[in-house]
Amino acid sequence: MRMLLLSALASLGAALPVFGDDPLPRKGPRRMEGAIAEKDPVMKFEVAKNSVREMRAKPYDLPFAAGRTYTISLNAAEKTDNLDPFLVVQDSAGKILAHDDDSGGGRNAWLTLRVPKTGTYRIYAGTLRGSGGFTLTVSEANVVRQGFPAAKADSADLTKSDTAWEIEWEIARPDNSGNKRSTPASVLLIRSARFMFKDDKGEPRWFSVLKNLEIGEILVPYDHMRPVFLDVSEHAFQILPAKKEYLGPTCVAAGEILDSHDERMHQRVHKEVHDDGLRWVNAEQKARRGEKMLLWALFDGGNYRYILEYGFNDDGVITCRLGATAHNLFDKQADGRDVHLHVGCWRWDPDLCEEAPDSSKPDIGGASKNRILLVRRVPRTPAPNGMFKIDIAPFSADDKGRACEGFADWKPEEFTMLRVESKVRKNGSKNPRFTAYDVVPVRVGAVRNYPGKYAFANHDFWVTNRRGPNAKYSEVPLHATFSNSLDGMPCTIWHNSPALHVPRGEDYGIDGVTRSSGAAITSWAGFIFRPVNLFDRTPLYP
Repeated sequence: MRMLLLSALASLGAALPVFGDDPLPRKGPRRMEGAIAEKDPVMKFEVAKNSVREMRAKPYDLPFAAGRTYTISLNAAEKTDNLDPFLVVQDSAGKILAHDDDSGGGRNAWLTLRVPKTGTYRIYAGTLRGSGGFTLTVSEANVVRQGFPAAKADSADLTKSDTAWEIEWEIARPDNSGNKRSTPASVLLIRSARFMFKDDKGEPRWFSVLKNLEIGEILVPYDHMRPVFLDVSEHAFQILPAKKEYLGPTCVAAGEILDSHDERMHQRVHKEVHDDGLRWVNAEQKARRGEKMLLWALFDGGNYRYILEYGFNDDGVITCRLGATAHNLFDKQADGRDVHLHVGCWRWDPDLCEEAPDSSKPDIGGASKNRILLVRRVPRTPAPNGMFKIDIAPFSADDKGRACEGFADWKPEEFTMLRVESKVRKNGSKNPRFTAYDVVPVRVGAVRNYPGKYAFANHDFWVTNRRGPNAKYSEVPLHATFSNSLDGMPCTIWHNSPALHVPRGEDYGIDGVTRSSGAAITSWAGFIFRPVNLFDRTPLYP
């Protein structure tokens, strides 16, 4: 999140809770539980020029170290329904450095702050409405910075690169890697993804693409419907320790195992930077090779091991993949009961916000300033004549033509895509167009005909008003059936992609039957999140 240099109009004079003197906890985040009552005094904060927010708030002081990046979250207590958390962070001089309302999922607040100098900072845990308990969590963020071309990238100053990514990652529910294992399972979570590119004048621009990207479920239904697994929500599986031997050979940059301030996340995630083939070649046969950064981790899924992989390309594309490998559940079966799917079910909160180069100007866009569209290639006439058109319409439109919560299905003959389009941010070409990101399925089939609690997988796209991090993927139909309008509301996108596994002799040992004597070759499922009208012209083009 961009650091905002603002001013507070009020503060409390009472003694403040202090987290301690150590600015770098090694054993996990620091948590403070509190409550806001109706009798607490109302404070005023100028969160933008000519914009004042009034709220009840509790202040906390915390020592931060210069140059470090911190994650701060404010969540309403589980049994508190009416609290609407709001975060404000001030430096020692009383300047507001950052604030947030709903980035934590649902109504919860979350922000990332890169600290300019060592000192004591004040965090206000506030509520825009309601009262009740809350949990304030502060930790040093896990941040990866990668510029392209990688060979000459400077992580300390990404604006020297042609393009770059700044990614904040976490292990969701990291206690599952120890003795406190409980459902749901641990997964690799992309907390935020920010992309840097150059405009047509060569000036750097930072663009926040999304937040809270994770695999919300891994559905594994066997063809006889015995068994069926929900590997995330119904198991306490964990992220396995990373290993150097898993890293590929150096291509454009050496691979590495990522450190973390939190011992529960330390050395669990792999980072690699790869060549990605020709990004473009023009009529004069000049060319540019592409590059991509991969962040991936291994998920212990019982007999299976899953590769949770996120790719960040130099052209602004994000790729999401689930790879299933290790051992089949059954030995080879003659009746087909060993045939099954691995359905990767992702969820994320789109943002699409260009960050202003300085605090005197507002950001352009954001989660509440997008429209959700369905993009299809359809025939121009009912009669077959080879003529087609691109149809772009509001997602799950109501009778007023407004996009609403609901679902849509992928149809191969229509090349179905979901589009998140900003209503305010345009690119800088001579014919400017609204910036968008398309969800592009990469698949060979679709899930249909599943009953009961597995019916969530029968539709390929779901969109709801923003849901909190505890919302189960299996419950998304309950949320979507409200059909609430998406206009002006932050939303959550839900998308599944299946891989069909028909066991082959290549999955077994020499007898072609025994599961433990061989390993299932990795099957992949996933999708692409691709920019539309983000750049002023062809990216990385001379």
